[in-house]
Amino acid sequence: MKKVSREKAALVVFFLLGFSVLAIAIAYICTLGHSLNVAASSIDDAAGSLDGYTALVYEGTAENHRETVVDTTGVKDGKLTPRSLNKESTQKSEEKKDELSASQASDVAKEGEGENSVSLFSLRCSYVEKQASVIVVDVADLGRYNERTVVRADGRTFGFLSIDEVTAQQSYFAKRVADYKKLGVDMVVCVTKDLSLLDNYAGATIVISSQDEGISSHGALVKGVFYDDAAMVGQVGTVLVPPSRTITAKDVSSL
Repeated sequence: MKKVSREKAALVVFFLLGFSVLAIAIAYICTLGHSLNVAASSIDDAAGSLDGYTALVYEGTAENHRETVVDTTGVKDGKLTPRSLNKESTQKSEEKKDELSASQASDVAKEGEGENSVSLFSLRCSYVEKQASVIVVDVADLGRYNERTVVRADGRTFGFLSIDEVTAQQSYFAKRVADYKKLGVDMVVCVTKDLSLLDNYAGATIVISSQDEGISSHGALVKGVFYDDAAMVGQVGTVLVPPSRTITAKDVSSL
């Protein structure tokens, strides 16, 4: 009997190890696949071929920029919440004081002035020339998204909502998301004044903060929600949605 029990225990351990290896392999493949899709988007952008892409573009509003605490492009689901990410970024900023001031940002913008300088209009035209659909997101006037706002682009529908000090209630957010889901909206985009206003943004596809949160300029994917924060004044923030829906982001300072 003891021998049989040991054999059963060995089989259980064997299967557990097998499942663990399989889980690690699947996670690696998913991460590799995401990285390849991100690289493909960058190549398509550089090659000027963005047919089927949707670009969400918005004016830079950040006066200061903190150094990113972690490589948020590699954040695994469940490891960080928006609030903890924001908190860690603040702590890192206090420790290193690595900030770019508004005056420095202005100098950077001036360096790019000329035929290659960027504006919301010029970047929009550039993406249109590359055959991408463009949606201009207003991160300055969040009140415009208090009402139902649905935009269709490349066969997809985007539903917009905003969160500020007045609307910062989890129940309000959930109700707005549910309303869009009921309409059959493909992607829910939330524009917020501060990520820490809500404990979580589950249900949204993309969350854009109108202030600097210390997030990588390439954005962060946390628990299935893609987060991006404000670009610096003089730059244009961009969230690029490809046909594969592997979302990427970048802050554009020149064309």
